[in-house]
Amino acid sequence: MSLQMRDCAVHSGWINLGEPHGQVIPPVFQPGWPTNFQRFCGPPIPCAVSLFNNVFDRVFINLDADTGPTWWSGPYTDPTIDLQLTATNNTFRGGWLSVEPINASAGNWVFENNFFDQTIFAQDQYQPLDYGYNAYWYAAGSDIGVGQTNRLIQSTNNDGYTDGQHEVSLSAAPVFTNGPLGNFYLDTTQSPWSQLYGAGWGSPADVGLFHFTSRVDQKKEGPDPAWGEPPGHNINIGAHYVALGSSGQPKDSDTDGIPDYVENWHGDGNYQVHTDTETDWQTAYTASGVFDPTNSIYADTDLEGDGLPGVAENLFGTNPLVSDNPLDLTKIALPRVFTGAARFPLPIPPALDGGFSAQLSVSGQPAAASVLKANSEWTVQWDTTLIANGVYWLGVDLVAQPEGDTITCPGKLVTVSNAICFPDGLLLAGDSLYINPQTVYANGTWAMQITDDQGNLFASLTGKVDANGFFIDPTTSAQGVSLSLLDDQGAPLPSDYYTAQITAYADPASGAPGGRGTGTKVFAVEKKWTRPGQWVIAYQNLFTGSSSGSISTVSIMSAAVSDVYGNNAFKGYTPPVFEANLSAGENGPEYTVEFLGNTASDWANFVGYLLQSGTRNLFYLGHCDITRAGGTLGNSGNPSQSTDATYLESTSVLNNTNNPNVGLLFRHPYRFVFICGCSSAKTDLPIAFGIPKVTMPSAQFANDYGLSPRAFLGFDSDNGFASKVDSSIMAGNLAAFLTTFWSVWTTPSTTGQMQTLQQAVDAAKKADDQVRKPLFEKKLEPHIFGCPDLYFNR
Repeated sequence: MSLQMRDCAVHSGWINLGEPHGQVIPPVFQPGWPTNFQRFCGPPIPCAVSLFNNVFDRVFINLDADTGPTWWSGPYTDPTIDLQLTATNNTFRGGWLSVEPINASAGNWVFENNFFDQTIFAQDQYQPLDYGYNAYWYAAGSDIGVGQTNRLIQSTNNDGYTDGQHEVSLSAAPVFTNGPLGNFYLDTTQSPWSQLYGAGWGSPADVGLFHFTSRVDQKKEGPDPAWGEPPGHNINIGAHYVALGSSGQPKDSDTDGIPDYVENWHGDGNYQVHTDTETDWQTAYTASGVFDPTNSIYADTDLEGDGLPGVAENLFGTNPLVSDNPLDLTKIALPRVFTGAARFPLPIPPALDGGFSAQLSVSGQPAAASVLKANSEWTVQWDTTLIANGVYWLGVDLVAQPEGDTITCPGKLVTVSNAICFPDGLLLAGDSLYINPQTVYANGTWAMQITDDQGNLFASLTGKVDANGFFIDPTTSAQGVSLSLLDDQGAPLPSDYYTAQITAYADPASGAPGGRGTGTKVFAVEKKWTRPGQWVIAYQNLFTGSSSGSISTVSIMSAAVSDVYGNNAFKGYTPPVFEANLSAGENGPEYTVEFLGNTASDWANFVGYLLQSGTRNLFYLGHCDITRAGGTLGNSGNPSQSTDATYLESTSVLNNTNNPNVGLLFRHPYRFVFICGCSSAKTDLPIAFGIPKVTMPSAQFANDYGLSPRAFLGFDSDNGFASKVDSSIMAGNLAAFLTTFWSVWTTPSTTGQMQTLQQAVDAAKKADDQVRKPLFEKKLEPHIFGCPDLYFNR
């Protein structure tokens, strides 16, 4: 695990940093151990814990993350969890602290500058622990049990470090005083103050608490000419609070509206060594003519806590220092309980005609909703029946261009309550019509009238509801109602869609008021395909050798698709960059590669390849424009660089639509689509390629719904691919990701098994170029819609 606690206050309770009770993590397999142990063993697990500037008030803390050395005994004494821990400038009042250190590869555990007020210790002195510059007001001897102490003690592991130097034993009980931010300010008029003042290791700049204080008079720790301690002052022992000005707000030396501790977030008071990541806390115009709150340094920072980072404030034209987020759902009049097809306005400024896309999220996941603009007004349309009843966190996510930043606005808890709902969220039929409703009338009964697209009665059914509210098939007794859509010869029936009118009845014994609920849903029919289909691979030149070191888009594509074309399924051919026509039908060439330049003919060829009836797979590396409804490939500002592949338009390129009357209507669904572009998973491009925005196993997709399994892979991107990081960093890590992904997905493992799509993505996420920053440090998180267990060759 990795845990950072900073500037926190914990009052009472337990913090248990340890392995699950009665369980241990086995170490590296040792000679002579039973062979069946080997599958449980592995190398030490690296992790780190940092406790910095916190208050632990009467908290019982157990720091025992590893039982390897004591549990396994014998020849194996190394830790099985390689955890380093540092605890700096914390205040512990009362409570209990159990410490079982680890000989971590990153160094010994460290405790320094901490203040322990009557804390009881249980420490393994045979394990290495570095400590010093801590202060103690000792617990009474009558409170100390067997094996316990009233302070940290020196370890006996002979690591060459002399522990316990510069420890402070207070001569009188500490006196804490209440202040504007907490109850653990130090009283500067009482005698213990002189023993804690300046008694810690390092200067305030060394520790990172330059703009903080432990005094109720708000004097800064750092040598601030106006408000700080004198130069040469060492840090005070114990926890600190942000230093406040006379107004009660954090001190702001240059009066630009940004607190000093935010501008100098490194906490050392020295802007000159952080010019690329900070603004100068002593001047309001760090860049000439640019007021600091509007500086691009704060593009990802929400300065006033209204949910809008700087890039969004710039987009909306709002004040970065005023809480004025127009999409704060807590300030919008919304019902507490949603039912049926909900509709509500979003107060997006009318002047905003582009530059972003918006989507509704439900507990962090995309909702079955559309965000539309008409007559300068933005409206959300949300079918609440496509999720289970319950309490959800409702929010609005904006994706801004050109950076691709995702802006998550403050949300609101709401309740969804429908008499009948469809938790699968999939209203689509293939060889069979599978209807899987859930009702609030558990243990009741149901009735269903199903008609075809001509209004003719197709089926009239009744059945029972189980204890969880799901409909039970009267023929199979399985959950959900399943009807074949094939005739006696196995050919598909002609109807394009079926309408189900559903009624659920309460169990009379339940005494439920009302006694029944109704709902109507339309299920579009998709014609099933049998072959994996042909591939189209297309790319734009996102990177060049001059902008990304030695890595170019051509080299990325060559490395990434060589595994695909080198696979037996593609006859071992690794093609150069070329244009080739696809033959019509299922038996045409199995691949084509298209370079998408700035000419309309490139994109016309690309669209032509997509439309071939045998095409079922697409790998696209290039721009993804989310500023247009639904999302487009290419740059929508240049009509020659856009496929217009969006289902929200009257027609889409592939004729896959979300018809307002019929719902999902897929005429040319794809088997696999990987849109490697900014925020592609934040768009409706999955629908444009006939892939529902749901997630379920392939077996359920095929067996229950009679549909061909499929998947869409895209990115939930907070940044553009190259706009916010050095293009060589992004290109290198993208190349590592793509190469690993294709290699793992297209190649059998050592056991001969093919890997699933999810397994390939997981492996690729670990393939960051170690020389450069990890790709996913910038939150280009892959997202799968459809079937995560899809195989490359099935």
